[in-house]
Amino acid sequence: MRSIRGTSAAWYALRQKTEAEKQKSRGRKPFKKLKCYQKRDDKLLFLGFGDYKAYLASDLWKSLRSYKLSRYRNCMVCDAPSTQVHHMSYDADTLRGERMHRLVQLCRGCHYAIEYDGKRKRDVREANAALIKLVEGTERGKSWMSFLSNEENLYKRKVRLQKRAEKRKNH
Repeated sequence: MRSIRGTSAAWYALRQKTEAEKQKSRGRKPFKKLKCYQKRDDKLLFLGFGDYKAYLASDLWKSLRSYKLSRYRNCMVCDAPSTQVHHMSYDADTLRGERMHRLVQLCRGCHYAIEYDGKRKRDVREANAALIKLVEGTERGKSWMSFLSNEENLYKRKVRLQKRAEKRKNH
């Protein structure tokens, strides 16, 4: 029997093609992912995860989620007990847990409200805009947005300093 070899990206493309063929044979339109979620999946492949489900089942995600939910017990929007964690960004640093401020604790209802507009799933930018719209009217939300801005600035400064140190090391 002949073996099949290839990159994880090639396997992912094959899975997508197979899934599209299944949908077509059932008389449905093939499911098309939003571009931002396709980019997320590409980053996850680069990090060694087959897909988003594999990432969510990983020890890495379980530890990040557990940390966030144990440290911040209430939903950022409605102050109910938080049960889910929303990714404000799917960059590699956030997925690895190096930018914890880009993970937001939410209750299930609020997470659904920011992720979906009726039956349509929002892309990441739209979901973040919905999140900000929901929290900006509260004192807690204003405090969090100030914190988020400060953390982003600190992170950017850290990256700049690392790049400078790398340049000095190479010269």
